Amino acid sequence: MKPIYFPFTYICEPLARKLCRLFGQMTVYLPTAANIPINISQLQTDGCIALRFPFPDDGDKLVGFSRELKAWGEQHYGDGASLKNAFNEGFYNQTFTAQIRADILKQEKPVETSSDPVFNARLFLLMAQELDAQQDDLDRKLALSAGAEQELFARMKGQEKPDFLASPIQRTDYGSVMTASRLSAWSHLFCKDAPESCFLVTTSRACLDHMMESFPNIRQASVFDNISWDISESERAALIQYLSALGQDSDAGADSISPPILTSAETAEPLQLTFYFLPDTGPAEICSVLSHAGDSGQIRDRARQNTIIALCEA
Repeated sequence: MKPIYFPFTYICEPLARKLCRLFGQMTVYLPTAANIPINISQLQTDGCIALRFPFPDDGDKLVGFSRELKAWGEQHYGDGASLKNAFNEGFYNQTFTAQIRADILKQEKPVETSSDPVFNARLFLLMAQELDAQQDDLDRKLALSAGAEQELFARMKGQEKPDFLASPIQRTDYGSVMTASRLSAWSHLFCKDAPESCFLVTTSRACLDHMMESFPNIRQASVFDNISWDISESERAALIQYLSALGQDSDAGADSISPPILTSAETAEPLQLTFYFLPDTGPAEICSVLSHAGDSGQIRDRARQNTIIALCEA
């Protein structure tokens, strides 16, 4: 059961390495191979993540249109990076791409072409990838600044090291911005490259809440409070065995499966790990609901299975 990071196409380096130690190599879907962030490439080289490109073609076209879109957003919204208002207004509009191109080319009316929902979804994810990378950079700088401030105060009080009892900087939930659109866009990549087993890992409470709204039968399987990111090899093996059991189709469900015992955290960064159980629901059903595509039968013949979702909160 290979873990899949969702619904993001960007993952920061420290998180990727922690998740790899916890679950093993993470699968990360990208909208194109034409514009891979440097740190993502390094994580792949190091074996922490495995990159998947469900739509390998027209990457240069996608990146080029992304640049045009940012320029268009700068003109219309004064913010060429986020384009939040633009996507909110037109992400699901079939004339969205044509209208933007018409505006870019300064034509009087939209070009009469049909919009490609997959291309739009990949475009959205490419823009989101850039935004998440920018937010990650900002968060790291804020953390460094806060650490330097604590060290300064410690020296002023005659301490060698700060006590770090001050409240930490609130971590950003990247999935809290345009949650539904993120999940919908990401589902196009997931559906194209649907795995045999479905183990989804997220750090976004907002995305988990949206999944619970979208799938009313989802329920909590187990909670591990205040555990260490660095579990032992035997604990990891027990955890993987537990997840594999949860993923099997069983009338008894999650209640009959005993969770493993994991080591409590002894560091300043404990982990709360919560597993959710989505019975008799596989990739086809998830894609159908999240992408608003209606009934999807392309994976219908596969055996019924359960989806496991892990929410990792530091």
